[in-house]
Amino acid sequence: MSKLVDTKEFMRVITSKERRKMIKLTWYEVKMGSEIGVLRCIESMRKKMRDAYGYNWHTWEDNIQGACGELAFAKFKGIYWDGSVNKMGQWYPDFIINGNPVEIKTTNKNNGLIVRPDTPVKYCFVLVKGKIPNFNIVGWISGKDARNVGKFTDNGNGRPPAYFVPEHKLNKFK
Repeated sequence: MSKLVDTKEFMRVITSKERRKMIKLTWYEVKMGSEIGVLRCIESMRKKMRDAYGYNWHTWEDNIQGACGELAFAKFKGIYWDGSVNKMGQWYPDFIINGNPVEIKTTNKNNGLIVRPDTPVKYCFVLVKGKIPNFNIVGWISGKDARNVGKFTDNGNGRPPAYFVPEHKLNKFK
């Protein structure tokens, strides 16, 4: 197993190259991300998988946007994206960067970054906002810091509480 580096080292690695935070996927990239999102939906239906946190509105669009958000982050970082399908139950992170597990959270809402309490503390989380084909790589936070600065609430949505981290508390990519 890879040795984990500390959060400061992760930040150094993450910011080692100057890049724009706004990422526009090509239509070929959108097709690739969309195919992975569709596969994730089909596999979830085939296996009769339900959302672990009571989200009943999971749509094709959510899965497609999420996969494209992961691809946008990979493009931003200049790293490989494997487009894995339904490995979330095994705590399989979206990326491993210098030994650090990294989870991408994609949304077009303004409710910050959501970190579930049962997610491993060693994970780092990246907030990606936007809609196909345009994504903004907003910022990142360690799982430990998310638990310290995030507000633990259900946000009035009737789902189990989570840590809601406002965008202004995220580490910015430089």
